[in-house]
Amino acid sequence: MKLRPAIEADVPAMAYTLEHANAYRDGYPPATLQSRYEMWGDYILERMAKPDAWTHVAELGQSVVGFALGYNSLHVESEKVRDARPELEYLSLLMVHPSAWGRGVASSLLGAVSDTVRDAGREQVFLWTGRQNSRARAVYERNGYRAVHDFTRSSSYGEMVYYLHSV
Repeated sequence: MKLRPAIEADVPAMAYTLEHANAYRDGYPPATLQSRYEMWGDYILERMAKPDAWTHVAELGQSVVGFALGYNSLHVESEKVRDARPELEYLSLLMVHPSAWGRGVASSLLGAVSDTVRDAGREQVFLWTGRQNSRARAVYERNGYRAVHDFTRSSSYGEMVYYLHSV
């Protein structure tokens, strides 16, 4: 597996990964409409354009099979952050294609996130994940993230858990 910073040319593969990971996790067929992948691509590009954003991709062979994308908590939508401050980073997306699940891709990406956050002089990184997303929660907890807030209801995603990690 190879980790590297993402470039704009990676966005279509990242959108494909995001759609397939969500579909597999939630039990619905992945989108077949190009417009769905374009929507995810726009979503990713919008986040990559935030000040001080960082994005890592994981490759197996020549294929992007996962990515992590984040930025400083000062640039997070207000309803998603409880305590925005300069030393706190936000992990907005951590996605791994289902074909690469169980291969250590997520843990490797989380290691790269910790290195990036530490190298930027930051102290902590936080994220939200679905309460029912037991696979992701187990990965975060194995990698030193801890749930620090009770469940919060999101109109888009249901019950969410706030995780925090000190680097």
